[in-house]
Amino acid sequence: MKNNSNFLLFVCLLFVLSGCKASKEQVAEENEAEILLVQNTPEILMVSFTMDSRDSVKLINSMKNPGRLRGEQYSKSEPWEGDLIISFLNEANIVCSKTIVENPMIKKVEYAETDDISILTAKTIELDSAEFFIRIQYDDCFKHLRVEKYENEEIKLLKYFLNIKVVM
Repeated sequence: MKNNSNFLLFVCLLFVLSGCKASKEQVAEENEAEILLVQNTPEILMVSFTMDSRDSVKLINSMKNPGRLRGEQYSKSEPWEGDLIISFLNEANIVCSKTIVENPMIKKVEYAETDDISILTAKTIELDSAEFFIRIQYDDCFKHLRVEKYENEEIKLLKYFLNIKVVM
């Protein structure tokens, strides 16, 4: 009888230990799945710039946030006079993605000239300097950034940023 109870105790202990081992493996698999999920999460890249009337462009900052841009992103297919063309390039300087930004130095404003706020007047103002930003779905191929201006039916290079630094 004592041998049977020892054997039963041994089998129960073996069963408990095998259950613990399986749960450790399960935890390891869940951790690997979480790592893959984080690595495959889409990200939005936001890049802020400043520009002055001499066409000097500076990158203020760039940062990534988890997420996906919703809906269709409106982007002009062709630039107009004064518009900027912002291109994201890979290591070999091949364009991964590009976007067109309306001329940031021109702002359209509406205001009331009198106390009657039902009558608005529109005016176009040319700025001495401006800050602007773009949002784009991030891609791992984004290494360099090129800012160009469409002017007099030609594309003029304003600034080329090597190895853009992205803050998370």
